[in-house]
Amino acid sequence: MNKNSLEKLYKQYSNEVYLYAFSLCKNHHDAQELVSDTFFKVLISLDKDDGDFKYWLLRVCKNSWLDGMKKKKYLLDKPIETIPVSYEMDVLDSILKEEEKRCIFDAIQQLPQTYKEIIILYYYCNMPLKDIADIMNISAGASRMLISRARRYLKERLNKEDFI
Repeated sequence: MNKNSLEKLYKQYSNEVYLYAFSLCKNHHDAQELVSDTFFKVLISLDKDDGDFKYWLLRVCKNSWLDGMKKKKYLLDKPIETIPVSYEMDVLDSILKEEEKRCIFDAIQQLPQTYKEIIILYYYCNMPLKDIADIMNISAGASRMLISRARRYLKERLNKEDFI
């Protein structure tokens, strides 16, 4: 793999890999390190441009995180940092939209791990359920059922806790 193709891959997928990494480790610096490790593994293991890189990158990211969990005995209860979102709107509208997104993201972070993972992959990384099923090692039918349950559970939490 040459430098230009790696740069192209990084520019195309780094934000999605970061969001996924952040959803796993809940820490900005750890997520950046995980993204860096993921793209380092891409650099040393790919010889040619083929296949679905997005799926592969997210799988490498998750496996790296799991390896880190085993090595460091990482605690998952660290505080969540917000992800800044920029808009070209009225300042008040921008603040309200950002607060709403933060509340939704906070609610997602409080979901059980499998629900959180499928929602992040589906909505934030725009992955099809078939690819999500492959990443999570479940069937396509199970991924549809899981996303349905995750949506319902998230909706109940949002209504119950008055997040929005």
